[in-house]
Amino acid sequence: SDRCLGKTHLWLSELLMELPQSRSEKTRQSVQAMSDKKSESEALLFANEEDRFRFANSLVLQRQFIRASHILRNAKSDKVYFLYCYAKYLAGEKRVDDNAADPMGSVGLSADKSAHLRELLSELKETEKQRELDGFLLYLYGVILKKLEFG
Repeated sequence: SDRCLGKTHLWLSELLMELPQSRSEKTRQSVQAMSDKKSESEALLFANEEDRFRFANSLVLQRQFIRASHILRNAKSDKVYFLYCYAKYLAGEKRVDDNAADPMGSVGLSADKSAHLRELLSELKETEKQRELDGFLLYLYGVILKKLEFG
């Protein structure tokens, strides 16, 4: 946020998620803005998940990646699913960086630094079998392959 009110933004978005709201008008407006069938169905899916997306987005900005991925774990729309995958990716990378900075080593944690990447890669492969990945998910897919040195 422009005025460094990140915690306030997080708190307000969390409250927004808990408020019961009628999404019918907002959904109708966003769907009317779309023309083709795929965009229309994506707009409907996103409209139903928008509050969770905004809350998770504020969590990512606060570097609470695990919590953000947990909030979005059942994502249906491409935009929300990307944020879910990206938050999982960032959580794994943060964990690797935190463990690398620990001079005593990570007690009880796997020495395999790419386990989170392989897990996310297999999840993306399963998703790809069910539906087409959008450009952002394909980018993340490529980043993971590059980090695992497949490409």
